[in-house]
Amino acid sequence: MKKIIAFLVFLCGVWIVRAQTADEIIEKYIQAMGGREKLELIQASILEGKVQAMKQEIPIKFTSIKEKGYRMDMEIMGMKLWTIATPDTGWTYMPMQGAPVLKPMPKEVIAESRSQFYPAGPLLDYKKIGLAIEYLGMDDVDGKDCYKLKSTSKEGKISYFLIDPTTNYLVRVSAKKTIMGKEMEIVTDFSDFRKLESGTVFPHKMISPNGEVQVIKITINPDIDEKILVPPTN
Repeated sequence: MKKIIAFLVFLCGVWIVRAQTADEIIEKYIQAMGGREKLELIQASILEGKVQAMKQEIPIKFTSIKEKGYRMDMEIMGMKLWTIATPDTGWTYMPMQGAPVLKPMPKEVIAESRSQFYPAGPLLDYKKIGLAIEYLGMDDVDGKDCYKLKSTSKEGKISYFLIDPTTNYLVRVSAKKTIMGKEMEIVTDFSDFRKLESGTVFPHKMISPNGEVQVIKITINPDIDEKILVPPTN
């Protein structure tokens, strides 16, 4: 009898996992991050932090304006580097990689950057971004089973979102990115979640192959001159 009961409990557990849908999981995530009403109020954000990479601490500033684009600024050994992406164009200024000139961003990289035009995160507006998301079941993240969502962009690019079923926080994103003309699998882990004055929750630590990012400050809906998304002409 005990074996039968245990087996029935197991079957119920399997059914509960399978009964989940992608939208139900995403809605739980949205509630955990502060709720849809608060997240939809976010029209822009500025993230300031530092990256531990190349045996040094690199200051970083990431500005995102909803549906319009983003700008990332860094400073390495006294040199200022930046990347700008909008729905139609993208530019990089990386004097460390050669001549200090503007370089246009390839169209496929701009397409991959589209989700970063949404400061509240891509899952809130995934349909507007043009993502198709499906639930694949559970997958392991550092010894813990997490919900696994598969995201497919309009261009056919695939990403995976791993959500902790206990906290409903997004703890890992795995995606193929085009870097230096080559497609690479990039895994980013998120932790140190904190609630801001806006009532929304954001991770303050991100670890990827490019290094560890420690967020120092996140400003929601600051006054931003959209000219920062226009590269200088000289």
